[in-house]
Amino acid sequence: MTTKKIWANGRFVDRGAATIPISTGALHYGTCAFEGVLCVDSGNGRSSIFRLGDHIERLFESASSVRIDVPYSKSEVAKAVVDTVKANKLKSCYIRPIVFKSADYTELDKKSPVRCFIDFKKINKWLFFLKMRRGVKVDFAADLKVLQNDDMSGAKVSGRYLKNAVAYAMAKESGYDDAIMLSTRGDVLESSSSNVFIVRGRKMSTPANRSMLEGVTRNTVMELARDLGYAVKEGAIAKKELLSADEVFLTSTAKGIMSVSRVHNKSVRSTKVAEALRKAYIDALSDPSVEHSDWRTVVNV
Repeated sequence: MTTKKIWANGRFVDRGAATIPISTGALHYGTCAFEGVLCVDSGNGRSSIFRLGDHIERLFESASSVRIDVPYSKSEVAKAVVDTVKANKLKSCYIRPIVFKSADYTELDKKSPVRCFIDFKKINKWLFFLKMRRGVKVDFAADLKVLQNDDMSGAKVSGRYLKNAVAYAMAKESGYDDAIMLSTRGDVLESSSSNVFIVRGRKMSTPANRSMLEGVTRNTVMELARDLGYAVKEGAIAKKELLSADEVFLTSTAKGIMSVSRVHNKSVRSTKVAEALRKAYIDALSDPSVEHSDWRTVVNV
């Protein structure tokens, strides 16, 4: 079996060597920024990394929000992602760039080097596409209201996901697949790891709030929806609107576009819009004949 090569601070090392001390402050306090980037086999010995530039841009913005100065340029990190795909001959995978300060948890006030790793997880493209078509059941996260207007809430930093992780665990314990996070006002923000869309007729809505992560896949879906002639509105979505929608679906890089089959105790039967968007999304991921070629970074593997 080929040993996985992890990009670590400018060079490739065996995955087993890409370790950090247990005393690293980022582990204790969640002070690190990361991304999740999708790479899909596009045939003929090529892989397509999806919206790499947008993910790297957000990585640097997130790092800045927790006062991390990435010691590489955006183009250097993007190249490192491409090189990781090449070095491991990856066809389809989920890529995880992550940056953090290497300070000891007792010495956070001291200047310390910033470490940058690029990890990955191989995926089966066809299984990934198939899982998108499975309806998911969601419930509202109990007693986990998210404060609004937190400057770091919209960043992809590890500390912000604590409530989401707890909400997800609680949802799974109750027999659901995911949890819907609410703001302190009771408006819908996101699920534990995905953005939320609702549909009425040919009108789509998605929450817009500084306390939620504006996902790259969310942005992709909004553009594809407009291409297909759907009106897309960003704004507050009340809990009751989610319960009365014709259709509900979730979007994320790790899971794609997932139709919601049940919200709390109410069935959601329509999947028409999600199915149309899912087809357009799958085409956009890897089909060179489809528009939005600027979304794909093609790598020969």
